[in-house]
Amino acid sequence: MAQLNEGVASSLGTAVFWLMVPSITSIMVVAAFVLHHIRQQEGHGRGLRKKPSCALDAQDRFGYGLTLRDVVHPTTASIDFNSKTPIPIDTPLFQGQAYVLLRRPDGDAHWDPLFEGKQRTIWVMVQGMFKRAPKGTIFVAGELPHPMDLTFWTKALVGMMVSSAKTIMSSLHFSFGDEKEAPHVALPLYQCADTMIVTPLDEVPPKLGTANWGEDPVARAARKRTPFGREEFRTDRVYSFQFHTMHVDLAAWSIVNLPGIQDVSLNSFLGDMPLRLSVYEHTDAPGSTHASKDYCFSFEVTSAPPTPPPTDKLDFPGIEFDAWMWLEHFDVSTSRRPVSYLVRVLNADGSCKTVVLSSQTVAAILAIDSPNEASSLLTRARREHYQAIEEQTVELNRQFHEIAAHGSCNAKHQLAQGLSTSSLDLADSLTAKELGVNMWRWDLNVCLEGSGYRVLSDTFLRQEYVVLASTSLLWYRTYSSQPTKTVPIHQITDVTTRYINDIHVVGVHTWTEVVYFQVADPALWKDGIVAATDRSSVVSTTANTPQHLSTWTPFNVVTYEGQIVLNSRKIAPEDLPSVDDPLAVAAQCVAAAIQISTSRAHRIAFQRAIHGLRLVDLAQLNTAEKKLVFLLNLYQSLLVHVSLVLPRRTTTSMHQCAYDVSKLLLSLAEIEHVLLRGSTAPVRDVPYLDFVPEAAAYPSTFQSLALPHRDFRISCALHAHRTNQHLVVYTQDNVHEQLSNVVGIYLRQHVRVSGSVVSLPLVCKWFRADFDDQILRKTMCFLSDETISDIQDVVDHPKFHVEFRDHAVRASSRWTAMAAVA
Repeated sequence: MAQLNEGVASSLGTAVFWLMVPSITSIMVVAAFVLHHIRQQEGHGRGLRKKPSCALDAQDRFGYGLTLRDVVHPTTASIDFNSKTPIPIDTPLFQGQAYVLLRRPDGDAHWDPLFEGKQRTIWVMVQGMFKRAPKGTIFVAGELPHPMDLTFWTKALVGMMVSSAKTIMSSLHFSFGDEKEAPHVALPLYQCADTMIVTPLDEVPPKLGTANWGEDPVARAARKRTPFGREEFRTDRVYSFQFHTMHVDLAAWSIVNLPGIQDVSLNSFLGDMPLRLSVYEHTDAPGSTHASKDYCFSFEVTSAPPTPPPTDKLDFPGIEFDAWMWLEHFDVSTSRRPVSYLVRVLNADGSCKTVVLSSQTVAAILAIDSPNEASSLLTRARREHYQAIEEQTVELNRQFHEIAAHGSCNAKHQLAQGLSTSSLDLADSLTAKELGVNMWRWDLNVCLEGSGYRVLSDTFLRQEYVVLASTSLLWYRTYSSQPTKTVPIHQITDVTTRYINDIHVVGVHTWTEVVYFQVADPALWKDGIVAATDRSSVVSTTANTPQHLSTWTPFNVVTYEGQIVLNSRKIAPEDLPSVDDPLAVAAQCVAAAIQISTSRAHRIAFQRAIHGLRLVDLAQLNTAEKKLVFLLNLYQSLLVHVSLVLPRRTTTSMHQCAYDVSKLLLSLAEIEHVLLRGSTAPVRDVPYLDFVPEAAAYPSTFQSLALPHRDFRISCALHAHRTNQHLVVYTQDNVHEQLSNVVGIYLRQHVRVSGSVVSLPLVCKWFRADFDDQILRKTMCFLSDETISDIQDVVDHPKFHVEFRDHAVRASSRWTAMAAVA
């Protein structure tokens, strides 16, 4: 056996050190260094058993010679790194979705923000459910597809290395492989995942494709210390887990960033073999190996493009495509609205293009093999046919792939010819007259106008005429005289440009939605709309432009079972703050709400702040004062937001609008009656709610956030905020003084003494049980000396009594700040 030199020994020592890191790093790095040592001992020509590479369905779309393949389902459609839609996972054991993300050397506009500020080069995210309860241990493993031919002495040496490593991590499993078992390095999934979130079915799991899932550090440490074999995976939970590493750069196909070691090519470790990342179940038995396993998933990475099939068997040019949207446009020559289809096509160099297939082209392709399908095709866009055309688009995508796989040669040729046309060009500029649009120009004060395409849903694009007026932004459907959509300038909170696939669009953000539309010069329109919003000095509510809450598009705020979640979007890109301190984030929300009427920049600041509520760490609210401060500020922020979204507050709107707060959906009614009044005797009826939510009916996640004690001031203060439109940034140090100040100002406005009658505001009647039997004594603490003296003079009057009524007080016309302490 050849002697180990000092450099090799140092490298192997470093590799063993990385075994102490329970993550994907340990699996890939240690496997690479063990193979590296084997190849040095055996010689580069003998180290690995060479087998011909098999033809893979995957294609090098990511670039850099990399391909990704689903080993469990090798015949399914190809998958890829950095896909914008998650990779589906469906095995007898596990069902879910995954992202396999790599840091691209040349940048990736979609995923780069996720990698910003991090050194990791590989990031794997998985989310799903077990179809059955695992009987054995769930492992995550780095595997090779073929066994290795090794000498006795080499096996002995590496075996000693692995034995030493197992003294550090006893749950490590390593095998050289044989005819039954593939070579692998495996660790238990539950203990070694970098992040793991377990979510009950009645709660919202973390969003796949986002950076911060919010696993509590204490819970993470406890999970990693779980004894091997004591972990539990259930079928009534959603499991979300991540792996990431900075030490394997697949784009460079190298081991990188190891202290004291130069970057080393993976080719010198693996030869021509691919590398597999797998999660599987192994059931222990006497003398068992990891040869028999049930896979959750297995992804295979190779650094060479797949071997193409023989040219004599190739009857379709292997074009990757996806019919993802249908298009309504206007044909000037016929004055009709024909239907076309946008199809994304993958170019040979890995880039994508979008082509337009007209209904006539589609009908011609279908008519070759399916004449009946071609004759039933909807070719003209009418409103009553929109839903049918949406369904038709999905079906056409399936039929196109069926033709590519099993169609006749003529049909395949026609389809390939249609997909080979030039890229989509939507930059045509038509006048309002050419599109049949009749506007009342003298009533609009037009600043900018032109033809474009509005994104009505994630599968529907419609040609319209866009008009920027001094007070509103309007979209006209072709052949119309009234706008089909109007956005008042004062409701616009932000204007952006972005790409939806390869369509460059302008995004107009309002309090409730994002409107995307394509025009010839997106930058010009962005500047024009921004200038119009900056000129609009008056910010009003939606009183004159009521919102139709039943017609949310895919770009609007997310809805859950009828609740409108105002700080969550489905498609709009989110540049969220990274602060997880709930007190700081809630205070920022109220501070931004106070300035919301002053400028567009403050409106953007408010939207950014309320989006940050989704990432706060509620575990930091570990005292009653912290909970009180957070909930009071959260209530005020949502109260302001609701007033901007809805024309008026109603008994249902207090339930209808909510915030996503670390996966808890909280409405105004729930913040008050479930959390702030969670320990107070419930009230049966209050006039500002159609029903009062019962705290006892909510799960423990709500109860853990509820206040543990009673406070008669709370509901009175919330009512004062609702009626006076005064805001207070509550702080932990001064919350009780601030709360008493708000209540005192309100009571001094409404408490009156007339003859033998003391008049208290109605809120004291609604929550009379909060005061016990001492309503006068407790309210007198907040009154002026003169009013207290008047009350003391009449309490002994034989006709003395207390009545409840509100007195007319002029409220502010907009939300303003109240002094912290009177």
